[in-house]
Amino acid sequence: MIAEIKSFSFNATNGDMGLEIYSDFSAENLQLLWQKRQDSSSLSLYEGKFVKLVKDDKIINIRLNMNDIIDAENLDQKDEIMWDCFLTDGVKKLSVSFPNSLLSQYNYYFFDSNNLFKIVPYVTKGSKTLALYIRPVSVECSLESMSIKDGKLSGEIAIKSKDTDIQKFDLTLCYRKRECKDIFHYIENIDANIKINSFLFEHDLNEVFLDKLEDALWDFFVKVENEHSSIFIPVTIKNLQLDSTTVPFNKNDFYQIKPLINKKETLTLHLKQKELNAVATSVIEIKNHLNIKGTVPFDDFSNYSIVSKQRREVGTAFEHYTVFEKRIEMSGNLFDVTVSFEDLIQYAKEKDILDLFIRCENTAGEKIDLPLLAQNKDKIVSRKAALFTNGFGNYSIWINVNRQFNENVTNIAVLGTCYSRNAFNTMDYFNPGYKKLYKCSYTQFHSNIISLVSDPVEFNKDDFIQSELKESDINYLKSDFEKSFFENLKDTKPDYLIIDLYVDACREVIEINDSSYITLNYLLPQTAFYKKLKGKKVMSNSDANEYFALWEKSLEKFIEKLLPIIPEDKIILNRGRLTTKYKDANNKIVEFPQKEIKRNNFIWDKLENCFLYHLPNVRIIDMRKTKYIGYHKHPFGNSYAHYEPDYYKEFLFRLNEIVLEDKNK
Repeated sequence: MIAEIKSFSFNATNGDMGLEIYSDFSAENLQLLWQKRQDSSSLSLYEGKFVKLVKDDKIINIRLNMNDIIDAENLDQKDEIMWDCFLTDGVKKLSVSFPNSLLSQYNYYFFDSNNLFKIVPYVTKGSKTLALYIRPVSVECSLESMSIKDGKLSGEIAIKSKDTDIQKFDLTLCYRKRECKDIFHYIENIDANIKINSFLFEHDLNEVFLDKLEDALWDFFVKVENEHSSIFIPVTIKNLQLDSTTVPFNKNDFYQIKPLINKKETLTLHLKQKELNAVATSVIEIKNHLNIKGTVPFDDFSNYSIVSKQRREVGTAFEHYTVFEKRIEMSGNLFDVTVSFEDLIQYAKEKDILDLFIRCENTAGEKIDLPLLAQNKDKIVSRKAALFTNGFGNYSIWINVNRQFNENVTNIAVLGTCYSRNAFNTMDYFNPGYKKLYKCSYTQFHSNIISLVSDPVEFNKDDFIQSELKESDINYLKSDFEKSFFENLKDTKPDYLIIDLYVDACREVIEINDSSYITLNYLLPQTAFYKKLKGKKVMSNSDANEYFALWEKSLEKFIEKLLPIIPEDKIILNRGRLTTKYKDANNKIVEFPQKEIKRNNFIWDKLENCFLYHLPNVRIIDMRKTKYIGYHKHPFGNSYAHYEPDYYKEFLFRLNEIVLEDKNK
């Protein structure tokens, strides 16, 4: 079947569009469907606009207006939004092709109802099909001058737009908090509390960041608003000598702000703690205890403690989780403390690293943690761990636990995705002999922890059987809806539960009501149920603060329900990541498009760190830094989540290590 444009017209002044389509698609209820294209890295609720058609033989003539297709008042800022054009009878869809002979360059139509956005007909590059392309209006902001004096930032901004009169909008200076150093995704905004007047500005940085005292990067933007939407325009720096004066905080001596030019050539303010250390002048081991003597740079705090913190990778940086804290007595700015090696490393796993700090707390309960500088660079090795000097010159502890081996057949359950379940597949690509060692008795596939601990959602199988899903896929969705995971797990009595957090890190949940959620995984959009969903909230990691708060609260419920079924040390966290590369048909290494891969891996780090903080005794299979990458011949498709064969064999080998160690105890 074909559907092909024979003639096409577009009026960029009023948004009118005329189509003449030739098609041999025969159906009584034939309709034109405009459907919002899904981004594979960020699924959302189904959006589609159906238009009834009248067909004369094999010719369809129709006139439309862009405002009839797109609800412009509810658009939000994205670099691009695509809507594809199809003919459909309600079951089958046929893309509407656009012949080369009709190709033309069209001007943008600017929405009357939301003048921050524009739209244009677009012919897709590969398949040459008709689509609509939506994006924000073009606005450019540049910093023409800047100075810092007495903690105040002042300067002049130039703002221009080739699309619109910028004076029509409300313009506000704002700072946006970057999620981490090298990912330009933002989790918090601060308006500078001034409106731009004649494009000159001045504000007090001490007031703007008064309650934001933590290490963070804040990028400088102009917020452009109308009554419906807002877009954020980065402030670029062109041919300007940056004033890099460090700004101290008047009300907190431990933090400062430093202006930077980031790799996108826009202005960033780096808010960070001053480089202060406690100094260990002597470290001695006495019967598996450490006696540490040293100094702190000030003696006017009310309480002091020695603290060990577990170091966890998050993106290209680290975050810390407190493992142990012991109050210490001071003599002026001198300390002398004895602490058990075992206490400092409690709950730690093999190859974990813990960093040592001196915590200073004032009468208001405000704390500052000072890294413990190694003056003499002492190295002390115990039965399980070693004290060493890290690359920053501070003391850390490295865990080294010897493991022993044995062998036995084991009953496995999986809560996760192909990262875990594919290792238990008898295809040659995976592990054809795994059943000699393991029985995978239960799988909960592509379910988010938020969903699993929420209230059940009614599951009507009729909403799912019309899709092309297999019966097993429908059962996975049924379990996600009915929240039967814990009962199923209890019934199968596994020796180990393997968990991976791919779905929690990379996929969304849909809020059905205040107490019920379902996972928006890759199976759901193929169902009739999904297309009926209207007005529901989709929660994702794009709003990291809200998502993390709900996820951690759900994790606590999850742990409460899980531990009566299976002991903590029989839970295995599979630490996988999205790969950035794959081997193509010529065995050449090719880069995947980087969009969202780095950020999703960052979110995955965050969730796993939280998981391990709440469940410190789980076992770990860490596949993050193996040599393996993607492969174009993966049985389930080439994807940044699908690896070459040896990845799954390596995973099983590492699982064997854990099981054999336990059997030999």
